[in-house]
Amino acid sequence: MPVEAPPFWTAEIGDFVQRVNAAWIAAGAPAVRLTSWWRSRYRNAVVGGHPNSQHLTGLAIDVSRDAAGSAFANAAAAYGLVPINEGDHWHIQRFPAGGGQGLCCGVAGAQVR
Repeated sequence: MPVEAPPFWTAEIGDFVQRVNAAWIAAGAPAVRLTSWWRSRYRNAVVGGHPNSQHLTGLAIDVSRDAAGSAFANAAAAYGLVPINEGDHWHIQRFPAGGGQGLCCGVAGAQVR
């Protein structure tokens, strides 16, 4: 399945994209493989995502855990993003779990997909 961009655009998504791009450039513009961005509720359930995942609002991405993805994830935190090692991929979200945005219901970061 190809990665889907959100079917809507908000100022928050614009800010997230700017931070993602800045982190990518800071990491040396590695050839990162993006595997997920926005998800519908149906798609999120199919992949086992958290019911309040930031993917549902376009504020999270998943990237491969190869050298390029890891370099990007390491740079992401400096731009206010939250990288989470999910074992087989890096989940990069805009806000910490329970970060006051009502997106993650306060669950542990590793549970938010």
